Amino acid sequence: MLPTLRKQGFFGTLKPKDYLAVTRQINQLTRQLVNSKNVFEWKTLLPQLRVLHNLAGSAMPEVALVTADFAQSDLFVGGVS
Repeated sequence: MLPTLRKQGFFGTLKPKDYLAVTRQINQLTRQLVNSKNVFEWKTLLPQLRVLHNLAGSAMPEVALVTADFAQSDLFVGGVS
């Protein structure tokens, strides 16, 4: 059973094993979104991805980055080392 989600997100912590499972699911859903051209699939996967990011305690990146041109990706990671 999944932990209770509140309006602002998940209140609590995950065990390391569960956290790894959630991050794997985030990666899997993100790959599906990148490869999908189907609006129905997008509408189905985005809410799931938001829930998983809440569970992991991470901010969900802007959805527009999914369709961004990789050649300009250095603009998105500007100050990150």
